[in-house]
Amino acid sequence: MKRPPFNPGMKASEFASHYWYREELSAICKKYDLGRGTKADMEEAVLAFLRSPKGSKKQKQVPKPRAKPRSKPGSIRRGGNDSIDLKTRIIDGFRFNDQARQFFSNYFEKSNFKFTKEMAEAVRDANAQQNSKLRVQDLVNIYTKVQKAIESGKDRPGTKVDHIYRWNTFVRDFNADPENRGISNRMEAAAKLWRIVRDRPGPKVYSRELLKYLNND
Repeated sequence: MKRPPFNPGMKASEFASHYWYREELSAICKKYDLGRGTKADMEEAVLAFLRSPKGSKKQKQVPKPRAKPRSKPGSIRRGGNDSIDLKTRIIDGFRFNDQARQFFSNYFEKSNFKFTKEMAEAVRDANAQQNSKLRVQDLVNIYTKVQKAIESGKDRPGTKVDHIYRWNTFVRDFNADPENRGISNRMEAAAKLWRIVRDRPGPKVYSRELLKYLNND
C-alpha cells in the first residue's frame, strides 16, 4: 500500500497511520501556517489541523512554551474534565499539547521539558494499531531510558536520523534472515522491500512475509 501524499482533506487517522519525515512535516507546517517545533510538536499540530471543522480558518499552531501553574506529578487537567495521570491510555485521546508538556515538566521537575522522538513514535504507533496497553507510564519509561543513555554516553535508542536508523535496522534484519542467503543482490532486494514498508501503515520493520513481494518480479 503506497503512502498517499499529504492533503488537507485526508483523515487524521490516515495521517497518523503513516510515517512522515521531519522535513515533510516542516514543509506541511510552513504551507498551512501551523508553526514550527520538534517533530512531535509538528505531528500534533498537523493532526489538530486535520481534525478541525471543514472550512474553518482556525488552525492550531505548534504550542509556544509559556508559564503555567504547577500541579502534582501524576495528574493534570487536560481540556475539559479529563485528566492525565500515569495510568492514562494513549488511545483515549492523549495528545502532545501544552497540558501534556506541563504534566511531564512537573513529573521530571524540568521547566524546559521537551518531548522526544521516541515518545512521538510510541504514541503514533499506538494510535495506528489501536494498542490499548500503552499508557503514560510507558512514555515516562521511554523518556527515562533515553536520558540514561545520554548521561552514560551511549547512543540514544532510535535517535539517529530517522530514515537512516530505520533503514539500517531493516537491512540488518533482512541480511540476518537465513531465507535470504540465496538472493544474489540482497541490497537491491532489501531496498525494494523497504520502500513497501516505508509507504504503508504500520511498523517500519523487516518480516519474512515481505519476501512474497520479491516473487512478484
